[in-house]
Amino acid sequence: MPGPDGTLQSGWTNLILPARPGAKPADFNLAESLFRYLVLDPPQPDYDYRAFDFDRDTALLERWAETANATDTDLGAFRERGGKLIITYGWADAILQPLMGVEYYEKAVAANGPDTPDFMRLFMAPGMAHCAGGVGPDQYDAVTAVIDWVETGTAPDSLLARKIVGGEVVRSRPLCPYPQVAHYAGDGSIDDAASFVCAE
Repeated sequence: MPGPDGTLQSGWTNLILPARPGAKPADFNLAESLFRYLVLDPPQPDYDYRAFDFDRDTALLERWAETANATDTDLGAFRERGGKLIITYGWADAILQPLMGVEYYEKAVAANGPDTPDFMRLFMAPGMAHCAGGVGPDQYDAVTAVIDWVETGTAPDSLLARKIVGGEVVRSRPLCPYPQVAHYAGDGSIDDAASFVCAE
């Protein structure tokens, strides 16, 4: 993916790989803080990861996983309370494999029935890295979409995503509810979301 200076660099740089010798990448910092403040009970702000004991401490991670892992696809209670859920995922995510999002959604549909899109939708973003970045349009407003869905009952048929470079929108695309994808309508700029329609 292009770096700040326009040269190509690994999508893992600063996330999983350090950008310079001795630096800690973002995922390392996240994991270290998670362990210090959420896994350990009570929290230990000065905990050194090198003290991790594989014979003893993996049980702490298993306990935390019961709370944190998004593996339960039975969302019936959430649905009955009127909950609405929008999941977004980048097809170019270098941290979480993109098919994890698709797999969770498909399992949720299997668990909650074919009308699952009435309360839950997945939007895959082509070219988007982890939550943002990457070569594809990565700026969109899922928060307003879920608020409108809850307050007016209007489910989002698409999310407008933009790629912004130097403060200018250089490309836009509709993010479509899975399994739909954006198809070029055959007329207009390929950099304009208005030239695309969502279809399976």
